[in-house]
Amino acid sequence: MMMARYRRRVKRTEPSSGRAVCRRPERPFRGRPSLLPALALLLGALSLFAPAPAEAQNAPSDLRVEAGNKQLVLKWTAGAGATGYDVHYTSAPASVSNNAAASGSDPSVAWVAVSRTGPTPSETISSLDNGTPYRVRVRSKNSNGASFWVFGSGTPTASSDAGLKAGILPTVTSSTSATGTFTAVTLYIT
Repeated sequence: MMMARYRRRVKRTEPSSGRAVCRRPERPFRGRPSLLPALALLLGALSLFAPAPAEAQNAPSDLRVEAGNKQLVLKWTAGAGATGYDVHYTSAPASVSNNAAASGSDPSVAWVAVSRTGPTPSETISSLDNGTPYRVRVRSKNSNGASFWVFGSGTPTASSDAGLKAGILPTVTSSTSATGTFTAVTLYIT
């Protein structure tokens, strides 16, 4: 014996109005075509006309690190369109990764961010410990985001020729007097 595919229409009366209501027969699911593939195709076509995402900033290049007495002087070539730079330094071992976030003020355990503003492509990091190797990193930034990091390293040293590096030129003069010979050193700062 076969079962009927459809139920008969059933008439009933709506209690609030007293009108007769005819209920449609229930039908088995026949599987209508899904609209999801058509919707995905439409969204894909619309994305062709969407504006391209803004590109990340160009990274600085040619990072140079010059060591001085208790300081490192960083200079680099600016990235095109840079409105500022992030500069970080650390003396922590390699266990502190190059991509770790800057945190705190102790360079022996983490990256430390240098407080700076503006697009000047140089920075002096001072109050460092002489003889301690430091890693430095610089990246450019603008309203579209930040570039990748550029890395360098240096070790501050108390140099005996620090005056010569600063442009101080010694001049030695000799003189003879009735009581003997002496040598005088005169320093000219230029």
